[in-house]
Amino acid sequence: MKTPSKLNHLMKGAFHNLSIKRKLLVIVITSLAIAMLSASIFFVLYDRGKAQENLANNIELIAIMTGKRSSAALAFNDKNALRDNLETLRILPGYIAACVYDREHKLYLHDNLKGREHLENHATPCPQTPNTEKPSIIEGSEIRAIAEITRNNVIYGSLLIRYSLEEIEQRTKLFSIATFIISMISILITLLITRRLQGSFIYPITSLNAIADLVSQSQDYAIRAPLHSHDEIGNLVKSFNGMLNIIQQKHLSLNEAILELQQSSLELKSYAASAEERGAEFQQLLAGASHDLRQPLQAMAIFVDALKLSATKDQSQLVKKLDIAIENMSQLFSDLLDYSRLRSKQQANFIEGPVNLKQLLFKVSHEFEAVANDKNLFVRFRADDINVIGHSTSIERIIRNLLSNAIRYTETGGVLISCRRRQGGVVVEVFDSGIGIKPESLSTIFDSYVQEDRNFSGQQDGVGLGLSIVTRLCNLMHYSLEVKSNLGRGTRFRIVIPAPKYISTSAADRSDDAPSVANLIDQTLMRQQVLEDKSVCLIDDDPEILAQLHALLTSWGAKVSSADSLEQVHQLIPRYKRSAPDIIVSDYQIGVVDTGIDAVDLIRVACNHAVPALIITGISDETELQILRSQGYNVLRKPVKPAKLRAVISFMLNQ
Repeated sequence: MKTPSKLNHLMKGAFHNLSIKRKLLVIVITSLAIAMLSASIFFVLYDRGKAQENLANNIELIAIMTGKRSSAALAFNDKNALRDNLETLRILPGYIAACVYDREHKLYLHDNLKGREHLENHATPCPQTPNTEKPSIIEGSEIRAIAEITRNNVIYGSLLIRYSLEEIEQRTKLFSIATFIISMISILITLLITRRLQGSFIYPITSLNAIADLVSQSQDYAIRAPLHSHDEIGNLVKSFNGMLNIIQQKHLSLNEAILELQQSSLELKSYAASAEERGAEFQQLLAGASHDLRQPLQAMAIFVDALKLSATKDQSQLVKKLDIAIENMSQLFSDLLDYSRLRSKQQANFIEGPVNLKQLLFKVSHEFEAVANDKNLFVRFRADDINVIGHSTSIERIIRNLLSNAIRYTETGGVLISCRRRQGGVVVEVFDSGIGIKPESLSTIFDSYVQEDRNFSGQQDGVGLGLSIVTRLCNLMHYSLEVKSNLGRGTRFRIVIPAPKYISTSAADRSDDAPSVANLIDQTLMRQQVLEDKSVCLIDDDPEILAQLHALLTSWGAKVSSADSLEQVHQLIPRYKRSAPDIIVSDYQIGVVDTGIDAVDLIRVACNHAVPALIITGISDETELQILRSQGYNVLRKPVKPAKLRAVISFMLNQ
């Protein structure tokens, strides 16, 4: 069943799809029908009200006159004379009954069309007491008029006359039929007149529509619409013809511009050829400049080497950092040359090889510590021991540019560099607590020579090439680059190195004869079987580590349920609602954004109690580890020996 709102929507849609001719007809007929209906209803109701009012006044007057004639009969207790007076009322067409009451408001005598009845008759059409509040009232389908019976200013009683409104009802029906017929005739006449007149109103519009279709199909902007009148439609035709004049002029100008562009294109081709020659000359100039700039760096390197011999213990650290900075600066010139080749669409021949990210990130972060300390900022470093296939200098340049930007736009707090395994690949991230980036600027910060105006009070040195170099180098090595920023809170740059570029250190260092983790079990502890029949939930996103820990815990007698992601933990929830695990052992990072804390909280909510949880993590920052412990989690830092893992689990289960 269609709701009123749907019906209303369908009616509007049907009306909008009508032609202008039919719309005009619908509007005129609907408006007239509403007006006639409203006027008819008002007229009928008004006539009914006035007729009732006049009839009530007449019956009230008859009651007064009859009461005066009956005053003597009531005063002398002459019922026969009183009955004769009441019987004269029967000639009234709507007469129902007449009731006489004495001065004590008790029914004395009554009369109706069924014949005379005495007071003792209980089937009386009169109420026991008269209603003296109003001279006349309308109750239901009748009028009741009341008049006092007085003589010489003495009240002897009252007279009540009941009168039917049937003649008013008949009058109302006749008037309703008459107004309906008049309305239909009026609508019919209006329909005929409207159909005769709407042609002269619609024809200019249909003519204008036909001209517009002809111009659209032929693309001939010299066509003009004929002017039929000087009203609003005539003004519309004039505006349409004026618009065609403008379009015709623009069309001619556009053709001229196309011819000019074709000529300019030929000239640009010749300019491009000469620009390519100048680009080659620029490459040679840049290479020569790079060579010349290396000379003072070489001198600086000699000076630093001399300082090493005479530097004190405190100075030696500064000299060492200066030596590293000079070496890195020398490599920057080579990267600038590579960037120039990328700008000129020349292929840079980067030789890729194994790169240890932990050593590389440590080297770069160590260099920037001095810059950060000058601004009272910290630089924290957190990385797993990971090897990838890549160009060491390019990766270092990427990290250095990101660190430089992070320190430049940070006034309080510091910068964090992290490197972790994620879903078969590697993620390198640079976090800062700086001023952040506006959302509308995130799409342009990687363009060349673009520096965002971030209302920063510090010095903004540089020319806007840093992030552009990062983007080009990431594209060259097929790394993905992501940025996320909260204005006023900080920014995170993420470099994702795909799985084909990742060398699994565990697979590279493990030999076929090396014993597995499951075999490294203390036999004395194994015989004790302290985990016998204990239910353990094991969570780790590394398949190899998950399999080894599963075998290890099973060998200790535990019943292990494994999950390598938060999604798989969700699948274990129905089982844990029936029977909760005795303990949860989870890696801290189990996905790109998910953590073991999320998994533990999910299981605890499902089981409705605090299941003991052990978090294993590679976090080296003791402050972050202390935060986890303060939240009520048992924490072990990688690598964890089996004996220690067993001892901690046994302690947690026996608490």
